[in-house]
Amino acid sequence: MIVLGKELVVWRDGTNTWRAFQDMCPHRLAPLSEGRVEKDGSLLCAYHAWRFDGSGACKAIPQARDKEQEALAMRAPRACAKAYPTCEVQGLVWVWPDDSPNALLESMAEGPRLIDEMFDESLKDRLAPKAWRSAELPYGHDYFLENVVDPSHVVVSHHNIVGNRYTDPSFIDLQQQKPLNREEGFQFQNLRNKNIDGTPAKNGVTITTDFKPPCLVRISSVDDAGAQTILALYSTPSRPGYTRHVGAQIFVEGRNGKKSKGLGVFSLPLPIWLLHLMGPAFLHQDAVFLHWQEKIAARGKMGSQRAVDKYFTPTSADKMVLALRQWLERFSPAGVPFYGAYANAPLPEVERDPAKLFDTWNAHTKHCKICKKAHDNMEKLQPVAWAIAAVAAMQAAIIGASSAAAKASA
Repeated sequence: MIVLGKELVVWRDGTNTWRAFQDMCPHRLAPLSEGRVEKDGSLLCAYHAWRFDGSGACKAIPQARDKEQEALAMRAPRACAKAYPTCEVQGLVWVWPDDSPNALLESMAEGPRLIDEMFDESLKDRLAPKAWRSAELPYGHDYFLENVVDPSHVVVSHHNIVGNRYTDPSFIDLQQQKPLNREEGFQFQNLRNKNIDGTPAKNGVTITTDFKPPCLVRISSVDDAGAQTILALYSTPSRPGYTRHVGAQIFVEGRNGKKSKGLGVFSLPLPIWLLHLMGPAFLHQDAVFLHWQEKIAARGKMGSQRAVDKYFTPTSADKMVLALRQWLERFSPAGVPFYGAYANAPLPEVERDPAKLFDTWNAHTKHCKICKKAHDNMEKLQPVAWAIAAVAAMQAAIIGASSAAAKASA
């Protein structure tokens, strides 16, 4: 996994705690992600069998002459794996990608960006969160954020999943509720006559969009009965031109148990692997626009221009896009700070091969335990499916031949 250009290995130790290390053994620089978690909960480097506990401390150097030499070598700071503070909250693993002496205290003081309703005891019996889904997307963090704070693209780009591109585009009256703020981002609100899935709403729906720096856009849709759908949309920059998106829908029942409408089929009670399988259908609909947009905006003179000078935005539908760009220009003028091999890396070239641009296997499936298991099970069943198809074809041929013979003899 790559976060801000840093290559990480994320694993669960013997105390059932998630850990994140730099993906590099201090011995001979082999990737620890190719190692294994042993029965004692240590992480073993598969190259020379050095072992590390959850703090990064070295616990075994089998090449040492004796226990005394091993103990002396293991105490050396250079024998330690580089560990980053982590915590597990809200069903997600959070990593503070800094190994400085004060990193743990700083991470605890800052805390992750959370969805407050998921910790509200008064909503416990009315809350129904869907499973989280993650994928690395082929465009940058800022273009992901720009996309999800843009309400007008939804019915156009996501035609036939959410709305209709020919009949649904309309005026959107966005009202700013909170001014730009370094820590709290911004908030906008609008009243719509349609639910979040595009179906008509009897008495209107209030949609509130919050940008919570640096990584969360929260979109809340509340109808007149208090039924609520929350879209939690996280983005973690991985490397130039790519970001990792983690997202979910959270439903809150309204008065008299009224359920909120979610994003079409994604709100149905489906198995997690099937929801994950359908996720790319939504993300892929506008991926090519964002992939190209980022590259076009970086070309020539436009690369040094402010967003307001690049874009022509005559309607109020783009208010949040401009607010986001203003926030980034004011509070993060240097852009995303990448490290390691990606510290000064340029944007990658435009990807013209659809198979690579829409590569769900590398973006999600191989990293997801649930989807990988479903994929492996389907592969095991494939020979059986071929055999059934072959038998069916043979039966059809036999029946056809028998029918022809019967007609000939008649």
